[in-house]
Amino acid sequence: MYLQAFFALSIGLERLAKLVLVADHAITHGGAWMSDATLKKIGHDIDALLRACEPISRAHVAKETWGTRPTSLIHDAIVANLSDFAKLARYYNLASLSGGKTAQMPEPIQRWWTEVATPILALHGGERRTAARRAQAAALVAPLEKASFVLHHAEAGQPIRSLDAMMQQAQSAAVVQRHGRLYVMQVVRWLATVLAEIAREGAYQHRIQAFLALPEPFTMFQNDDAYLRGRKTWSFYRLGR
Repeated sequence: MYLQAFFALSIGLERLAKLVLVADHAITHGGAWMSDATLKKIGHDIDALLRACEPISRAHVAKETWGTRPTSLIHDAIVANLSDFAKLARYYNLASLSGGKTAQMPEPIQRWWTEVATPILALHGGERRTAARRAQAAALVAPLEKASFVLHHAEAGQPIRSLDAMMQQAQSAAVVQRHGRLYVMQVVRWLATVLAEIAREGAYQHRIQAFLALPEPFTMFQNDDAYLRGRKTWSFYRLGR
């Protein structure tokens, strides 16, 4: 599931950023679209794509509520992980068999847990909540510990050999998923905000018809943090569910 998320997020962020660049190019070049060759040269570097979108953001939505790129250490770690995944690490499993250059990189899930999840837990875990989760895990584990055998691995790669450790890891993962989702969607929200404004300008000021309905699939991302943190599914076709 982690790898499915990495694929979806890296592709989604790349395409959304490229939409922003293509739309801005059309507005600044009298309706002419960016060439396919230019698009290919941009490549899959998500970090570079987001940096290229920043001056566009400052020009169009700097005063909007979500018009500034979020750049906390956690945001930057997320972008760095997804950018490297898009460029190289999506082939990590194959490279680990063939001994390719990518195999020398950190395993994607372990890296995510080290660089993204661990800072999230440090910031959002909370001592009281951590103690409460441990007490809950202990209560659930006590009746089963002697009758169970655990053979598993945590995201960071360390072995899990007890129910107690497994429960604690599961509870930590829930915290990371909830807040990690928020940090990811804050980046998406920024890009969606930029694209929506450019599309409105392109459609109604520059009369470029292709922009008329462009923002519609992205409006669901333009919501406050509570919505982004709480919503688990993001299908445009199942918005009400």
